[in-house]
Amino acid sequence: MCKSHIKCLFIVFILCPMVFCKNRPAVFANKGWYSNQAEVLKSQLTKNRALSQKVFALISPHAGFIYSLEVAKSAFSRVDPSRVKRVIILGPSHYKASTKAILSDFYQFDTPIGPINQDLQLVHQLLKHSKYFNLDNATQTKEHSIELQLPLIKTYFPEASIVSILIPDQSIEVLSAYAKHIQNEITPSDLVLISTDMSHYPSLKLAKAIDKRSFEVLRSMDARSLLKYEHTIRKNKLASCAFCGIAPLVVSKLIYPPNQYDFSKVAYDTSFSKSGDLHRVVGYGGLIVMKKSQLNEKTKSDLLKISKSTLNKIYQVGNAPVSSEMEMDLNLKDLGAFVSLKNNHRVRGCIGVFESEMNLANLVSYLTVQASKDSRFVSNPITKSELASLEIEISVLSPINAISDYRDIVIGSDGIIVELDGQRAVFLPQVAIENNWGKKEFWQYLCKSKLSKQKDAYLLKRAKLYKFTATVFSRDY
Repeated sequence: MCKSHIKCLFIVFILCPMVFCKNRPAVFANKGWYSNQAEVLKSQLTKNRALSQKVFALISPHAGFIYSLEVAKSAFSRVDPSRVKRVIILGPSHYKASTKAILSDFYQFDTPIGPINQDLQLVHQLLKHSKYFNLDNATQTKEHSIELQLPLIKTYFPEASIVSILIPDQSIEVLSAYAKHIQNEITPSDLVLISTDMSHYPSLKLAKAIDKRSFEVLRSMDARSLLKYEHTIRKNKLASCAFCGIAPLVVSKLIYPPNQYDFSKVAYDTSFSKSGDLHRVVGYGGLIVMKKSQLNEKTKSDLLKISKSTLNKIYQVGNAPVSSEMEMDLNLKDLGAFVSLKNNHRVRGCIGVFESEMNLANLVSYLTVQASKDSRFVSNPITKSELASLEIEISVLSPINAISDYRDIVIGSDGIIVELDGQRAVFLPQVAIENNWGKKEFWQYLCKSKLSKQKDAYLLKRAKLYKFTATVFSRDY
């Protein structure tokens, strides 16, 4: 080969490194796990429509698509895709024990519906911590817990890159080290995806009982307690495991601690639904991780003062800028809220959002402006003389949870949402108490008054039901 050819080859390598980098093949396609036919796969992956929110992490099963795809789709559909530029996948290592988390240097991961780029810059950054991370392309290629997530990522976040990390079973100290180094690299446009199934191989009755408890544990326990819970399930031989992906789950709990983040159930099913086998069952759960609202009494008081100050500016100055001198004390973001203005217990304006990138101070000010000119009262708007009689009520919302049964709510604690035929309607938790409604009446009045539908429309199969809680506080003007 002449010198000029060598020089050209060197230039191509520098400018086009992908030419020399390997792709990870889709080794589980058409082997009982999922189809290798692009059109078949696209039809199966048709997106579920649901309320999308700012989700920090997602828990998705990795069984064959015939068993767990619908649960996975329900969870993926809750993520706002516009915010996701990179997906960091944390999967268990089913096939190799390791003292280190396992990375790969594949340039792309192939799927039947197109390749996904891997962010090798992040891979190399993690490899700097060689005590805890190493390269092992062979083990990554064998691992189905990663591959089963890829067609979903390609469908729901088509422009996103990925980083694939296998987390082996280790002590809490080692898992904490993994978590620390991964957390240091997470950016606001990242989604952390934890790949795990739930209980393995108990009877159907026992699987449902274990999985119900496991959902509670995920919401309430810290990382160390979660690991102990898994060890108890295995030690007592209640099931082969509570979570096959316990190690990546523990890492996620270290990154997103329960006092700051909510692990919310989105969907659940078992292998029995397809196999009909009552005796050896695997559970599948879909969850999303969202930030909790953290409101102390001072914060509540300050928010009410902001709302009152905004009303003063509206009716005495003529406008209300969306800002506050208390902004630095209320720098809470990614929360939903409603502001209600009432006169003698009668609503005179009520406006809200389920989430916002505004900090909470600015959001309350903005919602107060909108509530003061609620379009329902355009012919009878709030007047300046009415201010002294007004009550200001603020509701700061929890993350929203999908439910399959309308009875799965607590009157006085849960607010409700119905999505039907492109429309959405909401009642705050306090509405049921104020009107002395039971569960059926709560849903019926929502459909009839807010959607102009027949009262039992919430029972239709195409209706999507959600619930949420709210921190509610108020003051007289």
